[in-house]
Amino acid sequence: MRKLPLGLGATALLSFAGAVNAQAPQRLLKDVEWEQQPSADQMMEIAKRTMGPAETSGWALLECQVTDRGRLSPCRVVIESPDPGPIGRTALRVASIFKLKTLTKNGEPVEGGTVRTPIVFAMPDKPTPPMSYAVGRVSYTVTPATGNKPGATRILCPLGADKTTICEAREFYWQEGLSLDESAPIILAAQQTTGVSTLFCQLTVAGRFENCQMDGENNPRILAAVSKTLPKLKSPKRLWSDEPVAPAAVAVVYDWAMLTKAAKAVTAPAAPEAKTP
Repeated sequence: MRKLPLGLGATALLSFAGAVNAQAPQRLLKDVEWEQQPSADQMMEIAKRTMGPAETSGWALLECQVTDRGRLSPCRVVIESPDPGPIGRTALRVASIFKLKTLTKNGEPVEGGTVRTPIVFAMPDKPTPPMSYAVGRVSYTVTPATGNKPGATRILCPLGADKTTICEAREFYWQEGLSLDESAPIILAAQQTTGVSTLFCQLTVAGRFENCQMDGENNPRILAAVSKTLPKLKSPKRLWSDEPVAPAAVAVVYDWAMLTKAAKAVTAPAAPEAKTP
């Protein structure tokens, strides 16, 4: 069976993906709130100045310390795609615009904490690489195709006994899951640096994964990694609405090259970049 495509066509000119609350090397920040974010125009202006005529779509995952005023500084690029390229440099410039509220939703001071946040640049007619750096970061609901619907990708999926069913795939995200720090040793233990594994499962209302089938790369180490990480994905939510996802047939993509690269980056971090202006 053909592997699940990893990308959905970009429709926005420029977009910012919300912060990922991840376990930081110094202190975990949970439930952070943004006081200030860049506009699409600001991001476009920075992209034009930094990339020049070689504007491209892509994303970068930044790791930033938080100041007493909620600013993100200093920051470093954990991983970016395409790599190497100008996306990381552009994201670092954009980071200077962001500002967090000085307290989390739980009343915890953000000063001295660390956040990781992906920043996305989606240019017209230039496909954006998938943000597949974390377990569950690329996930889809899949349903038998009933015609070409806007916003859906058509794929082959193993629903039922027919292994060649044409399905429509719609991306969603998980509100709970493993941080990069938590998943890194599991991913590295899989020793899989190439290829893609796509897990097709029935997701119940209770959040359980049932009747799972795997397409693509498959060996005992991969199965062990999947069994430890998949159950940690909780509270699925559609990207652009509050509609419930479960119950549904879902596809969860394990992009081993990107997962391994991110795992190595957080287990052996480089020195932070200079403070953002």
